[in-house]
Amino acid sequence: MPPNEQIPAGFGVAWDPAVVHLDDGAVVVGGVPRRLIRLSTVARRELGRLMGPQPQPASDAVWRRVVRPLLDAGLLHPVPKAGQHTLAEVTVIVPVRDRWEALYRLLPTLAGVARTIFVDDASRDASGDVSEALGATVVRRRRAGGPAAARNAGLPLVRTPLVALVDSDMRLEPGWHERLLPHLDDPSVAVVAPRVVGDVAERGDALARYEVARSAQDLGPEPGYVRPQNRASFLPAAFLLARTDALAEMGGFDADLQVGEDVDLVWRLGDAGWRVRYEPAAVVYHDARPSLPTLLRRRVDYGTSAAALHK
Repeated sequence: MPPNEQIPAGFGVAWDPAVVHLDDGAVVVGGVPRRLIRLSTVARRELGRLMGPQPQPASDAVWRRVVRPLLDAGLLHPVPKAGQHTLAEVTVIVPVRDRWEALYRLLPTLAGVARTIFVDDASRDASGDVSEALGATVVRRRRAGGPAAARNAGLPLVRTPLVALVDSDMRLEPGWHERLLPHLDDPSVAVVAPRVVGDVAERGDALARYEVARSAQDLGPEPGYVRPQNRASFLPAAFLLARTDALAEMGGFDADLQVGEDVDLVWRLGDAGWRVRYEPAAVVYHDARPSLPTLLRRRVDYGTSAAALHK
């Protein structure tokens, strides 16, 4: 469970851009679901201190009674400073099956992490051999079990406090970690994830443009905490940066779910009292589907998760 509710010193806060201010700032309207809140004089003064260029620490009572409720309601967003965590504290787990060419593009973008673990989910091609040749730790599964089981197979090997779960068909830009790691200075945040957009750098066809505009993994430009019925109600496991102990507490992913395992994990973390953060200021790129039949098959696969998640 999260050890406490206190955000670290140096964190500031900012109003959500959609918040409406009335009565000279004494009343604010916004959040999800939308609500109207009247702020006391003390609350307004303390929030002003937190919104300055050099945020001033607030008392535990102010965090508990004012700041946390407004953050959780989506009226405020945290503004973390450069934090205590570094890439050297991150182990990367990459589940892979029959994608050896993609590994040559991905691995160089993971420079600086403590360790990279490729879990070969019974590939029929040379994915495992390529992973070893590239210097990664390789876990070979004899029978394919899907991405959830593959990620779980890598988790026992993690010795760092943080773990990044990255799909093999991702492309990361230098500095991908800079907007994500500071959120984990908040002891109540178990997972933080970037915006995932379609990688169409070398394509200009109509399908590629559609993938950018309507990608199933792109949760949009608005940040927030992730929970059911919020702006972001789930996170795709294409890229998740997490606390290792929080994932261990959850028992990892539900390996019985071939799709929707990422939705299930986020919801279970929330039920356990953890917070999950979506940070679209960080952007990573996911291979766009190469053909319309491939895209449609994947969308159908996503749809089949609804019944299992409901159960």
